[in-house]
Amino acid sequence: MDLPATRPATSARRKNTSKACDECRRRRAKCDGQRPVCSRCQVRSLSCQYRVEEDGRRPAPKSYVEMLRGRMDLLEGILRSHSIDVDASIAALRSTKDEATAPASGVPDDSGVEELSAAFEGAFSLDESINYDQDGEIRYYGATSGRLGFQSPRESANCTSASNSSHSRPCNNPAMTRMKYDSFLKTMGQDSTPEKLKEHLITLYFKWQQPWCQVVSERLFRESEKNSGRYSSPLLLTCILALGSRFTDRLDVRSDPDDPNTAGSAFIERAEVLLHYDLKWPSLTTIQALGIMIEIYTSTGQDAASWLHQGMANRLALDMGLNLDGETLIETQCITLEEIELRRQIFWALYCDDKLSAAYTGRVCTMLEIQHKLNLPSIPSPGSSDAINPYVPTLLLRALIRLSQITEKTILGLYAPNASHRKSPDILPFIESRILDLQTWYYDLPSELRIDRSSSANTQPQVYTLLMVYHTNYILLLRPLTSGLAPDAHGKIVTLAQKASSMSIKAAKQICLIGKKYQQVFGSFRQSPVTATHCSLSAAVVLIHAELVQSGPESGTSNYSDLQTLLNILGELSISWDIARRIRRSLIETLEKKYPGVYSHDLPHTVKSNNISSEGMQVPSSSIVSEPWNLVSPEMQDTGGPRDLDIGQLADANLLGEQLSYPAFLESIQATAPSIEGPMEAVNNIDGLDDFLQWPAFADLDMDLNNAGALPGDYHFFDSVSHLNGDGRIN
Repeated sequence: MDLPATRPATSARRKNTSKACDECRRRRAKCDGQRPVCSRCQVRSLSCQYRVEEDGRRPAPKSYVEMLRGRMDLLEGILRSHSIDVDASIAALRSTKDEATAPASGVPDDSGVEELSAAFEGAFSLDESINYDQDGEIRYYGATSGRLGFQSPRESANCTSASNSSHSRPCNNPAMTRMKYDSFLKTMGQDSTPEKLKEHLITLYFKWQQPWCQVVSERLFRESEKNSGRYSSPLLLTCILALGSRFTDRLDVRSDPDDPNTAGSAFIERAEVLLHYDLKWPSLTTIQALGIMIEIYTSTGQDAASWLHQGMANRLALDMGLNLDGETLIETQCITLEEIELRRQIFWALYCDDKLSAAYTGRVCTMLEIQHKLNLPSIPSPGSSDAINPYVPTLLLRALIRLSQITEKTILGLYAPNASHRKSPDILPFIESRILDLQTWYYDLPSELRIDRSSSANTQPQVYTLLMVYHTNYILLLRPLTSGLAPDAHGKIVTLAQKASSMSIKAAKQICLIGKKYQQVFGSFRQSPVTATHCSLSAAVVLIHAELVQSGPESGTSNYSDLQTLLNILGELSISWDIARRIRRSLIETLEKKYPGVYSHDLPHTVKSNNISSEGMQVPSSSIVSEPWNLVSPEMQDTGGPRDLDIGQLADANLLGEQLSYPAFLESIQATAPSIEGPMEAVNNIDGLDDFLQWPAFADLDMDLNNAGALPGDYHFFDSVSHLNGDGRIN
């Protein structure tokens, strides 16, 4: 009879956790999962560490599991089609692994292979016998340069003495050392910026821009500013002030108080002068400054200048060997672990920005996977004060790197001038593989980078931008299946295009939803990274295409509300990023051709009234335009608009708690299209697959991707919308 009374106590004592520390796992002991030290380790004074990858994720969604199973069946079928016994191959592979772990006996000597591989390796150098610049910076020279044989044996001594310098490594040029040069620039770059304003702009930069494009370490920069260290320079400081000016409403940072697009222009002009001299002896801070100038020129709509400075940053990164890990230099004391981590952070930030720029401009990637051999940034302990980058921003950078690697495959496979998978029978398996990559990426996201699993809103602004980029990747990936469809296309192809179009619309609506949540948490996109502009544009292109094939905005399937959300987002972005204003104007002009007077040119009410667009238009205090007809849900009508909804309601209404289901193509359309035996038979019979897909069904696919701007061609207009006919078809 006493048993029920004792059950709660027993339950409390037998508390389980899915996040046991490594020590408790090793001893198979119960762990309470307390952070940073569990109770058991604390009592026993043991080292308590948790696995970073443990994030308490839910079980994988059924659609994701089915996709993985389908992928496994497909791969096994391919092996069998080549007369490969799957089970026998697995047994042989396991046997090989067991032999590799056993004590070596009679193992053939592979030193010859190692010596051959070493012949292809280059070297980092400070020594003037190889590094003719003699500016005290580490540079990389490969095996083809022919210089490696000149390397001086005293280079290690130079490296040792270099590690003792807090500002600059030794330089043998008597005319001007790097230290003297920096002193010259500091004198030249002196300005009358008040310290209070300077600190305000620096803080804005590190809060709103740095976590997204992490070319600078805030800790190292601030320390160097205090002690004249090597991780700060007049050029870098000026660039930070220039970009920080884009995030403030203060009029004293504008050359024209009535034009927000002139914010930071005085800093930009000074940075251009300093860059001219800095390029004579480039350093890590030069690369960092160039990385910031990319965004500065983007903010003012100068795409050519932005592209140019991005190329300069990427070239210098290769020149200094940032694409290779410098751990081999630790033994020679040429470099510290701190600088190795900073070099990784700079390179990967540039790598990600290269992919974002390639998607934004519709151009090819210039920093490719094959060009680097570099570890990802190390993840610091939560709350660590010694790391060069905090815990959550590091997680964010690593996630963006993984996503950028998928973007690179998409652009090279579908959009490059000599794309590997465009107009080929394997385009569908290629797209399906990338969808699986994207779903795996999403499933692996840690809880700190999610906005759908927490009772409280995520307060890291860049997390929302990251998820917008994720959904934009679906739009870019699926676009070839919805563009340039031949009028006499096979019914299977039409069904496939409809499926891809439906998935693209779903991704576009998810971008709108994330935008609404961002507005509720942070008020507006006034201080968002510029990347949100391209995400909003990509979503708008999809929704406009769907809108133009409808009879009118009063249709029950109208996308008016979502388009209005995207126009609001672009309006809020337009103060910091003039490119958003131009894109927004072009979108409205396109919509006005079919719906005159429905979409207003006025900026949203979330933009402050003291801001004036560069066109001289005063910002209205009211909302853009009243909701037409009966398109708005009762919840939105009661609250006056979607921005007033509770975040939890938005999440429930749009199923944010579940992972997007982007199903496999080949299996998902068989019910409504001419049947075939299945994907494996198609793989085994390429000719049959060609007949089944009726290639080239996408008759003008090359024209569409290269000339009609499958990705936005430039800021002044995006051709994918400008080439739409009144019935929604592409010219």
